[in-house]
Amino acid sequence: VRIFWVFPAVYLPRLIPTVRKTPVPPWQEVTIVSWAGMRGIVTLAAALAIPIEVPQRDVILFISFFVILATLVGQGLTFAPLIKILRLQLNDDLEHREEIQARLDAAHAAVSRLTVISFDESINPDLINRVRAQYDERITRLGGTPQEELGVANTSPDEALRTIQLEALRAERRMITFMRDQNILGDEVLRKILHEIDLEEAKIRTSESSAFPRS
Repeated sequence: VRIFWVFPAVYLPRLIPTVRKTPVPPWQEVTIVSWAGMRGIVTLAAALAIPIEVPQRDVILFISFFVILATLVGQGLTFAPLIKILRLQLNDDLEHREEIQARLDAAHAAVSRLTVISFDESINPDLINRVRAQYDERITRLGGTPQEELGVANTSPDEALRTIQLEALRAERRMITFMRDQNILGDEVLRKILHEIDLEEAKIRTSESSAFPRS
């Protein structure tokens, strides 16, 4: 039954306009998900929890044992060959890039925190610089730049201000999304805050377009 409902559950919602924008998984991946319906201890525990006086309890137990045996032996042993037949492989390159980017973001966040700490006059600046040098070295080793350039050196003060404001909003967006991914924020709060960020960003971009009218 799982094999028959997984495909409609994946592809039918894409007929909805709001869902259509999400990436469509290839049928090979959906096939693997549909085949991964092995049953085990939970099914057995549920069957054994049925009171003895329930009619046909022995039949239910027999069916449960048969389902467990059939799925673990049949689907379980054929799972790896099916992956090979469908030529599914982990995208190691994508995973590696995500790891590098995550490490860069974490290192830049640490440098930002050190910048804030540096305003504390009770802390020896040499200690902060020593720690910051370690993070700068790590960022360089990962292929990044120790200090992210915004490219505002040759721009007007107003344009530089807008660039900095947009960069700050992007940092807010990344942090809010991260908190949602860590289940710190609910979807409703996320949408509310992101909506406010979108409005603020639109306001900045509107002022930018008005500052540079079309000829």
